Amino acid sequence: MYPSPFSPRPTQSRANSGMYQQVGVETRLSGATPHQMVAMLFDGYLEALAQARGAIRVKDLAAKGVAIGRAVRIVEEGLRGGLNLKAFF
Repeated sequence: MYPSPFSPRPTQSRANSGMYQQVGVETRLSGATPHQMVAMLFDGYLEALAQARGAIRVKDLAAKGVAIGRAVRIVEEGLRGGLNLKAFF
């Protein structure tokens, strides 16, 4: 099983819970409509922003960078990748 490009790299202590969570996400994705997939991406984006805010509060620059990077990947690879830009112009 390959890790999602939108997931932060788990530490050893979080590895098992991260794998369990990933299975849940993959199960939801397998039967999701396109609208549900977009909603899931937005949920992940908002979660990443919340993690970045929390890291900023505790001055954890490494965690902030990981969370912001995850949010950017969700927008660039997940949300923007599914747009048909020719339909807008």
